[in-house]
Amino acid sequence: MSANIKDVRIIEQLNEDGRLSLRKIADRLDYSPSTVSNHFQELHDKEVIKGFRPQLDYGKLGFSFTCITQIKTEAGKQKEVSKTLSEKSYIHSLYQVTGDTDIIAICKFISREKMRENLTDDLNQLEGITDTKTNVVLESRVEGRPLDLSGLR
Repeated sequence: MSANIKDVRIIEQLNEDGRLSLRKIADRLDYSPSTVSNHFQELHDKEVIKGFRPQLDYGKLGFSFTCITQIKTEAGKQKEVSKTLSEKSYIHSLYQVTGDTDIIAICKFISREKMRENLTDDLNQLEGITDTKTNVVLESRVEGRPLDLSGLR
């Protein structure tokens, strides 16, 4: 789906404040409430808008260890390993990628012990994984920021 200008402007308003009512968005954009409602419903139906969640600062909740783990898998096992990993509670984001690595996992932990326990014990014993390389994040500059959609207009 390619977004039209009205879709983009509605999404930008929601990115600014996800709690805005459709009526308030309509007022801000000088659109009719029914236009905003129809576009919103279409974006939701097409799963462009997948839901609404609070934007959390995981560090303030105690998740002080973030790791980026590159995972190599046995030939033909990438999807199976990805499916298994996607069910792990410590996985924040998971990507199947091209290149020397098959999967990249962004993981968050409340302690160094939990990180070791899950990454060392869990990943090393998971069938289909041949190698892992983990980097511990020292400082996060940007995380979970909405993208600039102005290029879509």
